[in-house]
Parts: sequence; structure tokens; C-alpha cells
Amino acid sequence: MLNQFSAVQDQNSDKIPRSNFSLRSLSILLLMVTVFCSAPIILQNLKTQSLQKTIHNNGGYFHFSNNLRINNFSLTLPSQMRPLLGNMTYISLPGTTDEIINELGNQPDLVNLSLGSPPYPAALTDTGLTTLKMFPLKTLELSGGTFTASGFAELGKINTLRRLHLRNINLSGEILSGIATLKNVEDLRLSNLEITDTGMKIISQLPSLKCLTLQKVKFEDSGFRQIANLKYLQSLTIESTNLDADEFHSLVELESLIDLHLKNLTINDEHLGHIAELKSLKNLCFDNTQISDHGLIQLSNLSNLERLSLRNTGISGFGFKHLAKAESLSYLAVTGNQITDQCQDSLLKIPQLKVFSAR
Repeated sequence: MLNQFSAVQDQNSDKIPRSNFSLRSLSILLLMVTVFCSAPIILQNLKTQSLQKTIHNNGGYFHFSNNLRINNFSLTLPSQMRPLLGNMTYISLPGTTDEIINELGNQPDLVNLSLGSPPYPAALTDTGLTTLKMFPLKTLELSGGTFTASGFAELGKINTLRRLHLRNINLSGEILSGIATLKNVEDLRLSNLEITDTGMKIISQLPSLKCLTLQKVKFEDSGFRQIANLKYLQSLTIESTNLDADEFHSLVELESLIDLHLKNLTINDEHLGHIAELKSLKNLCFDNTQISDHGLIQLSNLSNLERLSLRNTGISGFGFKHLAKAESLSYLAVTGNQITDQCQDSLLKIPQLKVFSAR
């Protein structure tokens, strides 16, 4: 009997170590799996911290995504966790170089990128533009840099690119021909640069272009007339250019135009006849021009016009009575003009007017 008890006890003692060994093995296995799964995140976090330091050291800033994506799985991150686990969606780098662009590494959520600024222009070349095609960019701002047509052609390989802003860049000669590859760009902004007649022809052939901004742009000869080919253009802003106001007759062809902003230009009442033919206009701005009360007569027939801005022009207000025919006008801004009190009653006759800004 005693021998049997000893045998059972020996058997139980053998089982206990095996159970402890299995539990210990399982713990080690779980630890290894945890380390294996978290290693890419930890490594990415170290890279992100290094990149943050690089961006800060170059006077830039950034924003993170709200979600953590692992394969097809997406998890919403608390704000305090985004710098640790989230990917960058926006980066601004003034005075950047090709080398710094290369240091950005893999950025799967980078959709907005701003390179260079007026005080600190970028020192980029075609090499930097080639690197950009690895990002899923939707918006790209370039201020400064030295490029060729082949460099700009690399931007055409970014199929996601929808908005492009070029500022303080030499686009002389055939450089702008590379822009012809931007088949998906819908919003193009050009600032502080010169455009040749050939360049305007290329821009006028961009098939998806809906919004065009030309700010402090110097045109060559009659190249602006090419704008008439942008049949699907919906928004046009022209500000502080050397453009002869007589060239605005080309705008008549833009039948899809909804927003038109003409600022700091030598436009007067004589030029409004062409603009008044754009019956689809909803938003019209003549800030810092020479429009007077007499010119409002021609604008009164724009039945779809909803917003009209006449800041710092030559109006006094007696022309408001003509706007009574603008049945859709709900916003009128006349800041910077000497509006007489006698003209206030005319505003009541504009049927849909809700906002009147005179300060």
C-alpha cells in the first residue's frame, strides 16, 4: 500500500514540472510574438521622431493622420497617440533641398506637401521632384527651385495630384512643357513668375483643369488669349498682373465659369461688357479696380450672381439701384468706398440681399 502511494506521488511530481514548463514556454512564445508584431511600429516611431527633428530644425511643421493603418485594418487614434503611431498627412518645409526630401522616407498618408516659401525658397532640382512621386500627394506647393521640363514631367506620374501651386520659379523657354503631363490636376496656381505664349498654350490644354489662379504673373505678348480654350474652367483668379484689360474679351468663351476674381487690375466700366456675358457667374470680385456706379448697370443682368465684392473701387452707392435686377444677389461687399447714406434705401430693393459689408 505504501509502495503504491509512493508511486502515485512520483507520477504527480513528474506532471508538475511538465505543466510549469508548458506555461513558461507559452509565455516566452507570447513575448516573442509581441516583440515581432510591435517591432515595425517601434522602428517606424523612431524614424518618425528623427524626421520630426529634421523638419523642426529646418523651420518646418507637420500634421498627423487620425488613424493607424495596418494592412486593411484602421484604428482611430487619440490625439496624444498620433505623434507616436500616426503617419504624417501634411508637411511644410521652407528652404528645403533634394537631400531633405529624400530623408522623408516612406510616408503612405502624405497628401499635402509645401516646399519652400517666399522668404526661404526651396533649393530643389529635378532629383527632388523625382522623389515626390513615391507619395500619394493631392496638393503640392513649390516655391523656388531650378527645374527642367523632364523634372516637371515626373509630377505627372503622381496620379493622385489634384492641386499644384508654383511660385517664384523660372518657367521660361520650354520648361513649362512638362506641365502637359498633369492630366489629373484640377487646381493650378501660378505666382510671381513669367509665362510665355507657349506656356499659356500648354496650360490651356490641361484636360481636368477647373480652377486657375494667376497672381503677379507676367504674360508674354498675347498668350493670355489661350485661356479661351479652357471650356470647363469654373474658377478664375487674376491678381496684380501686367495683363492689358482689353484682353478680357477672351473670357467670353468661358461659359462654365462660376467664380471670377479680378483684383488689383486696371479694369474700368468699359471692360465689363465682356464679363456681363458670363451668365453662369455666381461669385464676382473687382477689389482694387476702377469700377464705378455706372458699371453696375451691366452687372444687373447676371441673374445667377450671388456674391459681389467691390472693395476699394470708385463706387459711391447710387448705382445700387441697378442691382435690384440681380435676383440671386445675397452678399455685397463695398469696404473702402465712400458710400452715402442716401444710397442705403436702394439696398432694400435687392430682393435676396442678406449680407452687406461696408467696413
